[in-house]
Amino acid sequence: MEAIQIAQMLADLNDLQASQDQAAAKALVSPNKTLDSRDQPKPQTNHQRSATESRITSPPPSVSRLTDKYGRRIFSPPLSRTNSGTPSSIPGTPHGEHASDSDIDRASTLLSLYEIRAKLREQDNSSLLKAREKINALAAKQQQQQALVREQRKSAIMAHQRDRSEPPNLHQPGRT
Repeated sequence: MEAIQIAQMLADLNDLQASQDQAAAKALVSPNKTLDSRDQPKPQTNHQRSATESRITSPPPSVSRLTDKYGRRIFSPPLSRTNSGTPSSIPGTPHGEHASDSDIDRASTLLSLYEIRAKLREQDNSSLLKAREKINALAAKQQQQQALVREQRKSAIMAHQRDRSEPPNLHQPGRT
């Protein structure tokens, strides 16, 4: 399940990066900013408006699926199985009026998940460094103990050999 979520997050990031209209992608990520007056379309005359409205209200079905309301292209892989679902059930496809809200929610969730992932990676790295330091300290301590044991054995062997090599004391006390 987690792998699917990560794959979906990466796909959403790729969609944001691959969008043709970068302003639309930025608007999706930062929804609280208001549009400037220069970004808003100027009012059109009635003749021009009726021509554009007729084009907007009746777009060809193939074109309406290729872009969303922000002008981003929607990429959908061809369905390979008959029961794999309809194009409207593909994740990332807008589902009507609440599409902008869900897109904004998904984008903010995606960004927060990436922040969480970055924090977890930092914690993992610091934990690994601490573990390595502990392991190195234990290894050094063990080497010191082994060297101390070797020295003690050496001195014991040397003392034993010294005791064996000395001639026995034949001098008995009390006799001259």
